[in-house]
Order: sequence, then structure tokens, then C-alpha cells
Amino acid sequence: MLLAALLLPASNARAQEKDADGLVDYDAPNPNRTAVHYARGAANVALINWTIWQIAWLRHKDWAPVDRQSIERNLHSGFEFDVDTLRTNFFGHPYHGGLQFNAARGAGLSFWESCLYLAAGSLTWEYFSEREKPSYNDLVATTLGGVMLGEVTFRLSSAILNDTKSGGTRLFRESAAFAVDPMRGFNRVYTGQAWHDGPGPRRHPLRLELDMGVDRVRATEQDDSLDGGRPAPLLAVDADYGDLLPIGKRTTIQPFEFFEFYGAMNLFNGELNGEQVYGTGLLFGFSDDLSNEPGRLRDNNVFGFAINYEYVGANFATYSGFGVGPADHVMFRFGAKRSLRLSLGFDAVPILAASTPVITLPDRDYNFATGIAPWAGVKLRMGPFGELGMRTRHYISTVIDGKAGDEFVGSMRLWYELDLIGDVAVGVAPTLIYRRGYYRDLPDYSAQQLDTQFYLSIQQQ
Repeated sequence: MLLAALLLPASNARAQEKDADGLVDYDAPNPNRTAVHYARGAANVALINWTIWQIAWLRHKDWAPVDRQSIERNLHSGFEFDVDTLRTNFFGHPYHGGLQFNAARGAGLSFWESCLYLAAGSLTWEYFSEREKPSYNDLVATTLGGVMLGEVTFRLSSAILNDTKSGGTRLFRESAAFAVDPMRGFNRVYTGQAWHDGPGPRRHPLRLELDMGVDRVRATEQDDSLDGGRPAPLLAVDADYGDLLPIGKRTTIQPFEFFEFYGAMNLFNGELNGEQVYGTGLLFGFSDDLSNEPGRLRDNNVFGFAINYEYVGANFATYSGFGVGPADHVMFRFGAKRSLRLSLGFDAVPILAASTPVITLPDRDYNFATGIAPWAGVKLRMGPFGELGMRTRHYISTVIDGKAGDEFVGSMRLWYELDLIGDVAVGVAPTLIYRRGYYRDLPDYSAQQLDTQFYLSIQQQ
């Protein structure tokens, strides 16, 4: 009976959430969720963990052959820092966490409920799915990174789905949403939502960009030598979700009703590193109007708490960190496509990893650190004259596993995009990345890298 209930199509409870236009919020949890929905979420989390473990076992990964002895040892041992690559720990694990998060979110659960499922899934993975001892950095990266990547991909998939469509259009939308959020797509297929008719979506403000161009990297080391890399093809995605105004008559903003996410990579050049992944999502915000303008053109200030994730690949160092802390956003609206947003935040950073060529650790070329991270952003939209923006984030940290010392890493990205015709713009974006290390009984290290992007932007809003 339980298996049959888990496979039953989702109910039509969404019909009760219709607004005056007969639309519903695809991001909202099922309002009539029952024990079946919670059981379905748990089954989904177990399924994605089992699938990833099974793939690793078939590929003969040395950590995959779990037995009773390894499980017993894990249950009785404490957590440690592991020696996996920085990319695995701070990109692979957050993606795994996003799948776990959306295993629950796609089953109809709320944001906060899905956070609990993600934490439980991450913890059980550490104890029961690896021969290695439980890893503190994996638990933090999978959980915090999973919240970020999970809710971002869930909401982006909502922007694609439309249950009023049929035929080839419906198939294309369902396939695209599946690619963005595989666990939600899986849920929609096995419950039948993928082909059932339903109300249309109430769309949230979303500005999405696809950037294509070239990336030029120049790195300055501490000995003042200049290393110029050849330009490499660039591919980037930029999402700006929400407008920082509460929905309806509320004075608060709920989790991820506003977020920014940016990801860029260089193509076909293994010697050139220019990876940039950055995401910030508002966990909760209090809104206060700053003007008497009516409706959605009024100015406002939002103070609350945000979660941040960053992964930067530079030629001289790769670093990644997670943070949670207070954030303030001030929004001035001057008209259609004309606005100014000022953002400021301060994060507690439970885990930061930064590679360094100065030292060599056994089986690992980076340190783990903890600290704080102030950050800021400016975005000025000027209608037909394009967009001018700045984003900066700086980590002040102390090494907690590795060579003792203090590390300072950060970046500042500037950009200007000029509208050409329709939804096409041309842009330029220099990014300055720096790295400072001050270690006991070791030479100090200092380097910086200028990464300049030239691109054509295709925009959808």
C-alpha cells in the first residue's frame, strides 16, 4: 500500500491556490501534503544517494565498498577533514546536496522542510555511504551548497514549466525543466504531473542571460612576473530572480523570493582557469517602503539574512566558501528597466578552502579555513543604455586544517552591458581576484589575477 501511495499522481490541491487570474505559484509547497508526501521525499533522498553510491561502486571508486566494519567505525569515530580535490569538495558535493534538497522539494515539501531532509541525507551519506571517516567539510558543503543550488534550480525549473501546454511544447518544457532540476523532473514523471493538465503558473520576475564570448586572463605573481594567457571561449549564465518587493500584502520576503546566481567557465583550454560561480539568496527579509509611489514602482529597503556560495578558479589559486549572515538591499525604481540596487552583507564563513603553491600538504594542495566575509553589490539599470554593475566579496580567515596561518582571498567584478537590438547586448567585465597568505615559519604569498570577459549577451525577462 505504501509503494502504491508513493507512486500515485499528485493531487490537484494547487487548484485551491489560484489567484484572481486563475494562476498558481509553482514554487509553493503542496498545501495539503500528507504523510505520503513526506515519505515520498524520504524515499527520493534515499534513491538519489543509492544511485550515486551505485555508480561509484560500478566505477570501482576506493571509497565505495562499504561494509559492516566501515559503518561501525564511522558511527564511533568523529568527523575529520578529508583529502578530496577542492573541485570535488566544493562543487561536486554542493551539486549532490542540491539533488537531495530537490528530492524533497519536488515531492511537494516546503523550503525549510527540504532543508531538514537535505541535512539528514548528507549526514546518512557520511556515515553509511563511504568507507572514509565522516567529513566535516563534506557535511557543510553538501548542506549549505545544496540549499543554494537546490532552491535556485527548483525556481528556475518553475519558470520553464506550464501545465496548460500540450504536445511538442509541453514535451520541450518538461525536458528543459528536467535538465535544470532532475529530481523535480523525476517526481513529475513518476507521479504523472509531467502530462496532466493544470492551472498556469504565476510568474515571478526573472532576468536570465546567456553570455558567449572570450575570456582573457593575466596573472601577476609575488615576484612581479606577468603571465598572459591566450584568450579562451567563454560561456556564462546570469540569473536575477525577484524584485525585492513582498508578494501581496505581506511586509516580509520569504526564502529565495530574491536571489542572484552567476556561473562562468572557459571552454577548450585546460591551461586557463577562469571559473566563476557565485550565488546569494535571501533567506528572510523585512521590507520597509522608502517612497509614496504606488504598486511595484515604490522604493524600498529590505533587511534580512542571506546565504552565499562562491567558487572561483584562478590560475594561481582556486578557492570556494559558504557563508550565512545579515544582508541589506536598498532598491530605487525609476521606471521600466530603470533602477538602482545597493547591497551590503556580512557573513560568518564556517568553511573556506583555498589552494596555494607555497606549501605542499600530504595528499592535498589547499588549506581549510574559517572566518568572515564582507560583501557588496551595485546594479544600475539604465533602460536602453544598458546595465552597469559591481560585485565584490572578501574572505578574512584563519587556517583550521593545514599549515597554520591567516589567509585573505577575494574578488571584485565590474561589468557594463550595452543594449544592441531587442534582447541582445554586448558586454565587458573585468574581474580582479587576489590571494594573500601569511604562514608561520613559511614565506608569505601574494598574487592577483585580472580576468577580462568580452561577450555577447542574450537576455530574457
